Amino acid sequence: MAAGLTGRTPRYGFHLPAHRRATLHVGVDFVPASLNEWGALGATIGRIAGNYWAVPAVEGIEEAPRSDQLKHFGAAMASFGSVALFHLAGLTPEAGRLSDVAPAGLPSHRITRADIDALRSCYRSDGRVDVVVFSAPQLSLFELRDLAALCEGRRFAVPLLAVTSPQVKPDCDRMGYTARIEDAGGTVLSGMCFYQSYAREIAQANGWKRLATNSAKLVNILGGYGYHPVLASMEECVDAAISGQMGMTGAAKIFRARQAMGDIVRGIALVASDGFSARYDLDRVRGIFSRPDHKLAGQSYIGRVLVLDTAKGGVASAWMLNEMTSRGVIPLALVFNSVNPILVQGAALAGLPMLAGFDEDITAGVPHGSEVEVNPCGRVLTVLG
Repeated sequence: MAAGLTGRTPRYGFHLPAHRRATLHVGVDFVPASLNEWGALGATIGRIAGNYWAVPAVEGIEEAPRSDQLKHFGAAMASFGSVALFHLAGLTPEAGRLSDVAPAGLPSHRITRADIDALRSCYRSDGRVDVVVFSAPQLSLFELRDLAALCEGRRFAVPLLAVTSPQVKPDCDRMGYTARIEDAGGTVLSGMCFYQSYAREIAQANGWKRLATNSAKLVNILGGYGYHPVLASMEECVDAAISGQMGMTGAAKIFRARQAMGDIVRGIALVASDGFSARYDLDRVRGIFSRPDHKLAGQSYIGRVLVLDTAKGGVASAWMLNEMTSRGVIPLALVFNSVNPILVQGAALAGLPMLAGFDEDITAGVPHGSEVEVNPCGRVLTVLG
């Protein structure tokens, strides 16, 4: 307000040209399509940048983004990394050329579509969706137009909330977008922000837990409010509002773990209601289960997802996992009903993905020989078929 009244502002921060210079270079080898992909890209860059004074110079975006794409991109970058300023080489005003804003020798990072997919996989649903929210950032008239078109002639099974600004809402009403969204069972709100409007209390009052949205910024925030958010496209979110399910096939089944670590992997599951000891159960040279009375005796564990009841053994089993990794005679991932801290340390040293602690017996729920995805970031195991 003082700057508006006086026409002056303190000579500090990003008002100074030297502070607007890039501090890191980010190369991108694809152009996002949907708004949730733009948000996921911004989130990934924000995680790399990591602080307010970091200024990314992004190279590889060949087409000028639309305003809504930039909005989701910038909002997610700020949410995930506190980033206040970025440059797009050849697109933003000061970055006609990369060299205009980026001095030589900057730290350089490369982001691929696989990185975006990995971030999106961190926000997964177990199928059921309790509420769909489009907010943070507030929707433009263009987004409301697209949402209204998706709602035409449809009926929602779960609440759908679309949040816009007081300036946009009257135009949304006048052009019939509000009526089309609300005829399907949705609600168009203005002048508020979902996560700042007692989001936790709203969830508790309505029994909401699993929330779907196309906003990367929103999924980053709502985990702290007790939600299990899922990041998806606008089309997928509307479909979820109609069916009450998020993108699950009939064959898919998802199990949620309480403890998790490691990278996302997919592979074939070896399942048994039995324990696991690297010292006593395995032939670590041949890569097979060797204890005669083990339920997986004689089967190779190399490159397999082991789904077992509990971990056994102590320090020896833990260091053996690391030694097995050095020779490539190692499972793809470990999944247990329960696990002891020593084996967790050993798996971490070996770089083995692990899930543990389920609400049901995981060895009874996962079919032996099925293809599964272990997603520690989302704390879920998905049976793919």
